[in-house]
Amino acid sequence: MAQTVSLAELNRRTASPFLYAVNGRSVQQISEVGLNTFDVDLSLGFRETTCPRGRANHLGHCLDMWSPSMVTGSCSSRVRVSRGYALLLSLHCVIDSSSSESSSSSEEEGVLVRVRAPIAAQVPGIVLCRGVGRCNRLLW
Repeated sequence: MAQTVSLAELNRRTASPFLYAVNGRSVQQISEVGLNTFDVDLSLGFRETTCPRGRANHLGHCLDMWSPSMVTGSCSSRVRVSRGYALLLSLHCVIDSSSSESSSSSEEEGVLVRVRAPIAAQVPGIVLCRGVGRCNRLLW
């Protein structure tokens, strides 16, 4: 659910004529912030697909776009997850320097999306796991 919310926001906020899809994911941390409510910190890799905007429900049927101009990148996100809902708290995505035409020394120019929820929604919680290995064991 956390990955789906993060990807949906990435696709909603970008100007690309094509949809992005996740090509790698790792859970960095899970924190309990309330009864059956958790903050999940994710790292996501993404790539451009051949699906034009408007086909969001069929993203699983999209082919990877393989061309010199294909955009790839990575995101870090925090999503609050509970029974039946997921709320995106933060999302920060950057384009890989090798996939953008102009290479820049400033990371800020490579920023594709930056979203931050209001401070009131960012309550610190009890850390249940930290690190990819520990969190993946907890999830499986």
